[in-house]
Amino acid sequence: MKWAQRSDKVYLTIELPDAKNPKVKIEPEGKFEFSATVGAENVVYEFELHLFDKVNVEVCALNALLGLLLHLFY
Repeated sequence: MKWAQRSDKVYLTIELPDAKNPKVKIEPEGKFEFSATVGAENVVYEFELHLFDKVNVEVCALNALLGLLLHLFY
């Protein structure tokens, strides 16, 4: 996972280009959960991240074209 931050945004990049069934859950209090399966053996990748501040879930954006890029806004 890669992380970048601006004064009002957080960018999370999860590079799993062959991920199947990616699941993302973002809670307003700043909890982020991710899971996906990868490969022929369907290996499960998952993690949970607790952010420092609250997140405006109404304006979060998800781009899953090449890997997974998530924009979180405070």
